[in-house]
Amino acid sequence: MQRSNSLNVGVLGNNGDAALAGLLEQLMTASGAMGVMIARRLEAKYMIERVRVVPRILREGDVVEFENAVDPSASVPVTPAGPGRIFSDYIGFSPLTSLYVIPFETKRDESLATVVFSNRQLRCERSTLVALSRMVELTMSMALDYERQVRSLADQLAILGEQASNDPLTQLLNRRGFLEVLQRETSRLSRNPAPMAILLFDLDGLKSVNDLYGHEAGDDYLIKFARTLRDNLRAMDVVGRLGGDEFALLAPQTDRVSAEELARRLRRLFDARRLPVSIGVAAFEGEKISLAALLAQADQAMYADKAQRKEAQGIQERLTIDLNALEGRLESRV
Repeated sequence: MQRSNSLNVGVLGNNGDAALAGLLEQLMTASGAMGVMIARRLEAKYMIERVRVVPRILREGDVVEFENAVDPSASVPVTPAGPGRIFSDYIGFSPLTSLYVIPFETKRDESLATVVFSNRQLRCERSTLVALSRMVELTMSMALDYERQVRSLADQLAILGEQASNDPLTQLLNRRGFLEVLQRETSRLSRNPAPMAILLFDLDGLKSVNDLYGHEAGDDYLIKFARTLRDNLRAMDVVGRLGGDEFALLAPQTDRVSAEELARRLRRLFDARRLPVSIGVAAFEGEKISLAALLAQADQAMYADKAQRKEAQGIQERLTIDLNALEGRLESRV
């Protein structure tokens, strides 16, 4: 077995592992030991966490058992009678001439210990051995604390990022989150052209619900619309609430003809559920077009659709809200 150049086992990160490896090397050199390691007690045995040894002696991850191990930090004088042995399938020597276990301080981790072993007498004083081991212990403790803080900060940033991109009422992307996705998709299509469509939605009935039943009922109306829209789309489609009663849909791999058909299908669905909505469609089919121009096209088409529907039916006749469509939540308030 060749000596490992890295002692990284994934808990300290690159910087922490590099610092710890250097200290273990220093401890081995100063003591004249043939190996040093950090071990974890596990059912009266030690599970090696980190190890720096000469080739063909010990491998990371070996489980070792100690007998009569000497603790140089203890107040009891060291006796010359057999300092201890290591048993392992991967170790080709026994007994050892020198085996020292220096436990970590309880306030840090009482289950860990620094272990120094050799088939000859160590050439440094016990006090030096303990001092170097304490440096190893302190470095590992500080590195672990740092890594915990980094992971905690990353988790907090992820939560904040999700909150910044999501609409808390509908659980859809908010305007910022949707535009970020749209910007990434537009950039990707500029390199690898493919059809894409944008649909904008404006709820025609929200103002009437708010006026008749209050804003809490209006929130229920928005939630019902968002859930209905999300449940009737593909997994690849991206939906967002741009603000107020305006929603947007990004439909990848969708040309204009398919997008227009999707708009007609959704309009029939929403009309049947007493959720009247105006829809505008814009499509990207390989031509060069800016993100702003694409949104402007969809916006213009949405307001043209609203004007046409007003003229054809009379918007007030279409705004009769079915209380049962709001799952009975509004009925108790009227």
